[in-house]
Amino acid sequence: MIDRTEKIEEFYNLISSELSDLPKGCLVNISPTEVKLHKFGEKSRQN
Repeated sequence: MIDRTEKIEEFYNLISSELSDLPKGCLVNISPTEVKLHKFGEKSRQN
């Protein structure tokens, strides 16, 4: 998910209780990221 920190925090607040109730472990991390490559794919052609 790529967005502003405020938007991510808002989304996390909406789902945090569901994450806490998961039977398995999970990790939520917000940190600066260095983008090495951002490549858009090609749309498939419908014949």
